[in-house]
Amino acid sequence: MDLPKTIRVGVADFKVLRKKNPSDGNDNVLGWFKMADQELCVGTRMSDLRQVETFVHELLHCLMNEAGLHEQGNDHGIIDPLTISLMHFLMENDLGWLNKYFKEKWNERYR
Repeated sequence: MDLPKTIRVGVADFKVLRKKNPSDGNDNVLGWFKMADQELCVGTRMSDLRQVETFVHELLHCLMNEAGLHEQGNDHGIIDPLTISLMHFLMENDLGWLNKYFKEKWNERYR
């Protein structure tokens, strides 16, 4: 499974780490993110789809914290259903048009 090596969240570049066991012994942890260290980790002992879902899940934690929603960003009662909804959206829609827009318009506006 190929995931990006880094992602930008706000003004910070986060390293995307891959570890067989991301929690050093706790099999219930599939991934994590550390805002202070600017790292996001995804376990590798699962299917490709589950790795992508874990990446999206950890990214949502990251985005919520970046947006100042620290309490909500750490609440799995919020993050888990958002992960499922976002995964379905991403799987069901071709977002090539959005990438094209950002490359053409966003860069012009914010350079």
